[in-house]
Amino acid sequence: MIERIDVAAVRVEIPTVRNAIRHWDVREALLVTVQSDDGGRGQGEASPLPGFSHETLDAARAALASAPLPWAAPTTERFEETFPRLAVPSASFAMETAFRDWWSVAHGKP
Repeated sequence: MIERIDVAAVRVEIPTVRNAIRHWDVREALLVTVQSDDGGRGQGEASPLPGFSHETLDAARAALASAPLPWAAPTTERFEETFPRLAVPSASFAMETAFRDWWSVAHGKP
């Protein structure tokens, strides 16, 4: 059972990347950590790209805060049957990857 979701803001300076319209020299993301009732953890990240995505980090953070807890873990790899979908795609992706990370470790699968 997933009982806790922690969200941490991350900001990293990167070598400048450009396209025809914009450039980026900083990437910002949210590091998402889920924790189960037995102490297991999994991590994922939400990192909408300004200028490409209509999403924002604030919207992703708000969507992550709305995730239902506690959240029963499936007993199979059919995550889509129990996985809560969030309103912001990057937040859903972060939760799904964190959950899959937790599940893989808990079940000894890569």
